Amino acid sequence: MRTDRLRGMEVKQAPAIIIPVNVLATLSQTTQAEILNLFAIPGLRAVTASGATPLPVGPPVATTPSTFDLDSADQPADMSVATFARFMAGVSARTSSLLRCVAEKRGRALITDLLKVSGDKHWRQLAGFLSGVTRRARRILRDPGARLLVLEQGSVTHDSSGELTDGVYVVAAATLEAMRKFFKL
Repeated sequence: MRTDRLRGMEVKQAPAIIIPVNVLATLSQTTQAEILNLFAIPGLRAVTASGATPLPVGPPVATTPSTFDLDSADQPADMSVATFARFMAGVSARTSSLLRCVAEKRGRALITDLLKVSGDKHWRQLAGFLSGVTRRARRILRDPGARLLVLEQGSVTHDSSGELTDGVYVVAAATLEAMRKFFKL
């Protein structure tokens, strides 16, 4: 394993396996399901020459509600008012409105609340926002494990097919205080 410095943070470079989509399409749907279930993302589709088809039901890891619950040791990062102001400098209007929603909901925003604000229809459409605020928090705090928002333990709900339907994203108490001051709430 190699360690590099990226934007002032240490990044560990581990060996990786990359499977191009055209190669993945040559594997059986069962093998594709096993590979994709490693990432614990329900509802992924198999890739075939004729297009995407639903994957066969895989091991429980892909459909259990606890898949999306975070370990109790995984806590949201604390940010001061000054740090949060630095965090917000230059963020998009969409990111600002989504974070304002979290602040308005007193640091406990439902995924459906965030979807209403963003105008998105599916929780996966929030992925860019979530990964963006996580990367930014890690950079601002110089902590490669920092997370601004975390999915609250036990808050996730799924429909009968195992698809995520809702959950609660939370922020740390200190960060909530900073957010509410920043947004003048």
